[in-house]
This record gives sequence, structure tokens and C-alpha cells, in this order.
Amino acid sequence: MTGYLCKLVIFDLDGTLHSHKDIFNDNATLKKEIYDMLDFLKKNGIKIALASLNSNASMYLKRYNIYEYFDYIEYKNWVAFGDHKTDLFEYIQKKSNIPYNKMLFFDDRKHHLLEASKLQMKNVIVDQDKLLSWEDLMKGFSSFTFDNTKKIKETTSIGIQTQTYLQKHKYTHKNKKRKVQLINL
Repeated sequence: MTGYLCKLVIFDLDGTLHSHKDIFNDNATLKKEIYDMLDFLKKNGIKIALASLNSNASMYLKRYNIYEYFDYIEYKNWVAFGDHKTDLFEYIQKKSNIPYNKMLFFDDRKHHLLEASKLQMKNVIVDQDKLLSWEDLMKGFSSFTFDNTKKIKETTSIGIQTQTYLQKHKYTHKNKKRKVQLINL
């Protein structure tokens, strides 16, 4: 098990990892950044899960060659079973045996983040036009509380490792109008 405060990261698929319009595009690809973030999480021993209302989720993960990154994949058809994810979170929690307060969830829909919050999961809203970014990932990790020195060191460590990873893969921060953006050089 990783020494980080966050033990499991859960992603939504549509509007978070890939665009809603890419659902019908057989030639769609993911942003390189997504592959790098998944690689970063895996290399640091953080479990990765998918909670999607797209019943073709596994097909998309395979199409993008990222299926193997995921430790847990839960999806359902939202038309048949409703537009909520609480049951998907419960399945992931039971399979992983990781407490909700050690999970981090990314989604482009606020009502799904509210469901995660009710379970004490940390969460970050993703701009569906830009999709998941390193800034989102860092924001999520920084959301874990600092209730003792060890936890401060652990969270600082992942921040430093994220910075190192970004530099190694030629990403840099640019501050424009107080908004930090990650720019691929």
C-alpha cells in the first residue's frame, strides 16, 4: 500500500478522460497528459478506478489502451439505472477495501461530486471542455487535510514528485491571470 494519503483515484469517463463528442468518433485519442497521469499514479502505487454511466466504458478503455491501468472498473447504463454513482462507489469500496476518506474522485458533473462528498470522498470538478489536467490532479491531492506532520510530509512528497514528473516529461507551469495552467512544451 502506498504511503500517500490518497490510496485510490476514481475517474469518470465521459467529459473527464475523454470528450462527450468522442463517443461517436472511432479515431478519437486521449490527451497525452491523461496517459502520463495514469502512469504517474501507477508508478506511485496509487490504485485507479473508473465509475462511469457509459455502458461501453470497457470498450473505450481498451480503444485508448488504458484498460490495464485500472484496478477497478464499474459502469452502468444511466438510462436504465439512473443518473447516480453512489452504487458504483460502493462496489469499488467493497472490492478495494479502501475507506472513502482515502479516495479522490474526478468528474465533470457537480451532482456526482455531491454524491462522493456525502460518502466523505475528496473530489474535483473537471472542465468537460478541457478534460482532466495535471492542475486538477494536484488540486485533488492538495485537498487532503494536514492533521499531523507525517501527513504534511506525505502530501508535500507527492507534490514534489508530481513537479518532478512534470519537468521530466517537459510540462511547465505558466501563471496567466492568477490561473495556473499546464503547458506541454
